[in-house]
Amino acid sequence: MRAVAGDWDKQRLLPGLVGPARSLIHAATRKNAEMAADLLKAAGLDAAAYHAGLTDAERTRVQDRFASGEARVVCATNAFGMGIDRPDVERVIHADIPGSIEAYYQEIGRAGRDGRPAMAMLLWNYADVKTREFLIDRGREHPKGRPAVPLDPIEVARRKEIEHKKLRRMVAYANSAGCLRATILRYFRDPAAREPCGACGNCARRAPIDPPARLLIRKILSGIARARERYGRRKIAAMLVGNLDDLPPPLTQLSTTGLLKHEDQRTIERWIDAACSAGLICASEDRYRTLGLTPLGRDVMAGRVEEVEMAAPTVRPASSTLRKRRPAGRGDGRRRWQ
Repeated sequence: MRAVAGDWDKQRLLPGLVGPARSLIHAATRKNAEMAADLLKAAGLDAAAYHAGLTDAERTRVQDRFASGEARVVCATNAFGMGIDRPDVERVIHADIPGSIEAYYQEIGRAGRDGRPAMAMLLWNYADVKTREFLIDRGREHPKGRPAVPLDPIEVARRKEIEHKKLRRMVAYANSAGCLRATILRYFRDPAAREPCGACGNCARRAPIDPPARLLIRKILSGIARARERYGRRKIAAMLVGNLDDLPPPLTQLSTTGLLKHEDQRTIERWIDAACSAGLICASEDRYRTLGLTPLGRDVMAGRVEEVEMAAPTVRPASSTLRKRRPAGRGDGRRRWQ
């Protein structure tokens, strides 16, 4: 996962991420697929675009070249056939955020099928999210020459709400400081979810946090404890930074209310995610996802445990600086979730 500043940042990073590797680049729109292919060709790489706007003959040509191994890089929308199964794909890079975790999981599954190390990388920002929201609200385009089938407006609205909900889950995943593999497996209710996995970018960033960051974590844990472990992440973060609008009255009068008023609420939410991944905080399994402290979390809050290791958020709170990160290990034959 890598949050980027904008398209220029993606353009700067993409050629180096692809390099000589056999790669699939996923884009949200036909225009973005063409732009990615043009960028890589300008960098001297053999890249081709694939999307529904091409003629049947051109799509077949690109698909056949990739399937045969002649073309090393394809930049595609979701029109690219799932039947293409080259086992030696080394990179799957999303140049735009996918519309759902289901789509993302299916698409990155093309990497590393031959058992060799492979990488899945997502480059994204909130402008991508707006593009996805527009695509959802616009609705599906009908193929040329085919009459549109009238749909029940209530059913259309229901489907759009489901798609928006899936997109929100994808954004939460992209923002997560926790183990990426475990997070996606938990989404599918896979009992094999364990963390740290040792193969994702977030797990590679796990390192001891310094005293200012540890103090921040203790304040967050104290806020959860003072709230009697009855509220979810958003309300706890809002209480801690002093955003009292729409908060239940009990949260507006705690000793921890406004304790982190100089911090950004979204940043605190990401630190809560990191603390969950580090085993300091647990969330209930119901739809309310109320936060509670684990035994380790209580020990850290009380100062009985000083050494805390976690993948800290990339956007740090103003009060925190982190120790130098440990270098990521080499691939172990599994797909690396970046």
